[in-house]
Amino acid sequence: MKQKERLGFARLRNSVRLDLKVQARYSFPQIYAYVTAVYVVLFLATGLHRTFPPLLPLFLLSEPGMLGYTFAAAQVHFERGQGSAVALAVTPLRTGEYVLGKCIASAITAASAGLLLYALVVGMDTRLLWLLPPLALTAAAFGLLGMGLSAGYDDFARFLFTTMPPVQVILVALPALLLLGMVPGSWFAWTPSYQALSAFALLAGGRPDPFRYLFQVGYLGLSVVVVYRWAVGRFEAARETWG
Repeated sequence: MKQKERLGFARLRNSVRLDLKVQARYSFPQIYAYVTAVYVVLFLATGLHRTFPPLLPLFLLSEPGMLGYTFAAAQVHFERGQGSAVALAVTPLRTGEYVLGKCIASAITAASAGLLLYALVVGMDTRLLWLLPPLALTAAAFGLLGMGLSAGYDDFARFLFTTMPPVQVILVALPALLLLGMVPGSWFAWTPSYQALSAFALLAGGRPDPFRYLFQVGYLGLSVVVVYRWAVGRFEAARETWG
């Protein structure tokens, strides 16, 4: 590994470590744990995951998805409020490394919560290993989307009220209707969240078809790359206006 690549990897590793510490400072893991506990009690007390199987995939999407979307953006705004995001310009950390570090940290926390939810509701089996890639990629995609959109807003509350409703409708509600067979299959099958929902549904129902699973994970991975490049561009454009 070249010296430049080693330095880049070290900066990224330190960025992820710092972001995880910041998450702990703002109680993000505790909030994830609380939400997970509520979901687990709901499923175990009612047995809804057996009587209505699509419900578990929806919850698996909402926790790493929408919580990751909100918390990743919140962390950016916290740092902007403290001036640390502005200081990025005078540090060796590149904008792409800054965004990727938060993406990885968000995916670690969110995927851990999703795995815990699945293990406590469905049980410990080899499907947990299959579940990790789509969970982590879903959390990464939503976290990057939240960071990219939040870069253009000075006020976090305004960001939430403006962006949350359309994101919830387009990336959660409508793909969920497609999964339930309530809208035509061609409408929202292109969304990464539908591929995530389909992967979660396959895993909740049993051992998935490997080819279909690989397509879904590959689609999610490609989506993460696209959203990452877009989010970095948003940060590069918005950073000059931060003060």
